[in-house]
Amino acid sequence: MNELYNYVKERLGEKPTIQKIIVIAPQIIKSLQEIGANQYMSGQEKKLLLFETLSKVINEIDMDPNEKKNIEEFIDNELPFIVDSIVFAYKSEIFKQIKNKARKCIGRCCK
Repeated sequence: MNELYNYVKERLGEKPTIQKIIVIAPQIIKSLQEIGANQYMSGQEKKLLLFETLSKVINEIDMDPNEKKNIEEFIDNELPFIVDSIVFAYKSEIFKQIKNKARKCIGRCCK
């Protein structure tokens, strides 16, 4: 999972923020699903891998201790609910219908 670590480190850069984490978290979960992690990792294990990787990167970056603490608390306390909500929405029937209708619309418009 060095690729995951490197991806997170690159995306967060030298100045990680909660906003950056919110943006990259769904991308990472989606990437894990696309590479076949569904076959050997549960959803809980993928989330744990995401949180551990984020924490490891944050801990290695030299930054203001208060900012680091705020980000670590966000990862521990709030990010799990955000990830669960995104996954729930992505799996919901309404989302699938919207996605299918958007594909049909785009298909008609781009012929």
